[in-house]
Amino acid sequence: MIARQLTLMMFKQMKAIRPTELLRKVVFPGIRVLCYYVNGGWTGDDAYKNAPNIVALRELGESIAIWVKLEICSQKFPRRKAFIEKMLQIGMEMAELQNQYGQMQIFAALESPSMLKFSTVWTNVYCTHKINVKWRFRNLVQALEQMNPPAIPCLWITLKHAFMLDEVLKKSKIGRVDPKQTGKLWDIYEKFDSFRKIKPEHNVQKYLQLQLSQARVILTYNLTEELEEHIRKVASDDAHHEIQK
Repeated sequence: MIARQLTLMMFKQMKAIRPTELLRKVVFPGIRVLCYYVNGGWTGDDAYKNAPNIVALRELGESIAIWVKLEICSQKFPRRKAFIEKMLQIGMEMAELQNQYGQMQIFAALESPSMLKFSTVWTNVYCTHKINVKWRFRNLVQALEQMNPPAIPCLWITLKHAFMLDEVLKKSKIGRVDPKQTGKLWDIYEKFDSFRKIKPEHNVQKYLQLQLSQARVILTYNLTEELEEHIRKVASDDAHHEIQK
């Protein structure tokens, strides 16, 4: 349920992305020339202006990663294992939904150095779950090449491809960008254009929006280091608790 609803939220944000937001250079018609380029797009200081929906999707993904950490470290020691396995399950369900970006954010959070400090908990997590995490995370790039719509591709891989294509764009002899050079860029955008229709569950989405809003506070005020330090302290307390048993 949670994997499906998070996927629906991410798809809604992804669908709002305009094709031009994938370009690192924003093209405007010139007065004395046919066109000129302005460095920007989804990079630089003007990212919020030139690529607001890409920035919003990126922040949503980062909020999901923070939410995973908050959910796990806020649990009492006896329940932490169950919540790690729950997050692993959500990540694997996202893989089945072809939500590669959401899957990556959850697995990246689980495999972050601070979360791996919960060594006493991870020892008891089902081995098959851990194998799935390692296998899927290593093969994200390869999996992207095999994905077909409907899907949510990993954002940073998509942007990397778009950036490389954008860098080689050149004006043709007819005074405009050659359509052949932009074809692959449009192919990337078309992957954003369809997704299986999932009915919103308003109670679940309301809960998720509340949880993610707390994560966004950490992003907004740049408190990620403080969160990591808190997680390390909780993990240390877990280890001490295990020794005393």
